[in-house]
Amino acid sequence: MSSCANTILLDFSVNPSYLTDEGFHKLEKEIVNGLEKHMGVNSLERILTKVISPIGDNLSVYAGPRLSVINVRTFSNGLVTINIEYFLEEGAQPILTLEESRGLELAWGTLGNKFKSVTLPAIKRGTPFDIYFLSSD
Repeated sequence: MSSCANTILLDFSVNPSYLTDEGFHKLEKEIVNGLEKHMGVNSLERILTKVISPIGDNLSVYAGPRLSVINVRTFSNGLVTINIEYFLEEGAQPILTLEESRGLELAWGTLGNKFKSVTLPAIKRGTPFDIYFLSSD
């Protein structure tokens, strides 16, 4: 494996009625606490919080360990996405393994009446060779 940018994509859906201002702040706090625990850090630094629309679309951006950037985004239909992007040096351990990502999925299992979640392996970008096959629609 060579050095590359890793992108970890986590998402789950909650009841859209949960995404009020108060609900979003509670949800965001639980997400951040889970990430800090699984990443082994004391605190993520919030860079930005933005209400994109008054009906549940929110965005928070955090700086994390190893110069990572973490986006927490909610959509008015109840979809919650967490994107973690960082540079992985050759031979270094990833910030989160697939198993740890699945652990986060379980930890967030009761948030906002969660009813669906997806955990995917990290996407590796900037490698010397293409490692993904594109499919057509």
